Amino acid sequence: MNVTGTPYEMGYAVGKLMKSEILANIVSFESYISNNIEAILEMVYVPKFLAKIFGNYAVDMFNGLIDLDAIVTLPYTPSRYTDEMKGMADASEIEFKRIRNLNLVQEVLQSAGASSILGAWG
Repeated sequence: MNVTGTPYEMGYAVGKLMKSEILANIVSFESYISNNIEAILEMVYVPKFLAKIFGNYAVDMFNGLIDLDAIVTLPYTPSRYTDEMKGMADASEIEFKRIRNLNLVQEVLQSAGASSILGAWG
């Protein structure tokens, strides 16, 4: 896909064209998190017994870690990334936080050495 314009406009175009794919990806991601939350929390140094104690709230705990990461990294994150996700959220009618969380989960898990990511242009 080749989109042009401001970051918001590019995100909007992607959100409009890929709404069902974005939603399917987010639903799959959220399902994976729910089904594997104890192991995921252990990767980010939350002891398994603590994840079990929190039970159904463990997913909220993980989302809280992503929220914290978003707050801490915001001063160092170029606005173009947030603008693009806002455009995508507006066009796809998917909550911004769900799109943001899918994009930031890598940051939280990377700190645990559990994964890596690559972005490439050109």
